[in-house]
Amino acid sequence: MPFAVRIATRDWHPPDHVSFAVSHPPPNNRAFESSTRIANPHDASETTDIPLWPVHCVQDTPGGEIIPEIDTAKIDRIVDKGRDKHMEMFSAFADAFGNKSDAASSDLGAFLKEKGIVRIFVVGLAGDYCVRCTAVDGYKEGFEVYVVEE
Repeated sequence: MPFAVRIATRDWHPPDHVSFAVSHPPPNNRAFESSTRIANPHDASETTDIPLWPVHCVQDTPGGEIIPEIDTAKIDRIVDKGRDKHMEMFSAFADAFGNKSDAASSDLGAFLKEKGIVRIFVVGLAGDYCVRCTAVDGYKEGFEVYVVEE
């Protein structure tokens, strides 16, 4: 099935991103075990806990680039997520609080609607975080959503 628009996302974190375990003091800085609390930049009374991860997908490093096996010439837009060092962004549509902010490099929902897209197919590596959050936020944006599992 040909797709009208092909979007790739990538985490594009600054080296001191809030989700990195090494960005926090011990003893509560263990990747996959510890968490930290972040606040909504538009309403500081709204907070959420996020898991801490090993350093990953750092801006302007090979680990942050899309793998060479993916032909980026066939991608219409790359959405860089997690660019704000203080904000987690699992979804390609919005940050952890649902804000369409500078944590992403574009307003994906507006872009897709401008292109006349009504349904999206979401696929990726982190099914429990990025894929799930993108699918849920895509539905909130009004798209018919399909998650591709294989």
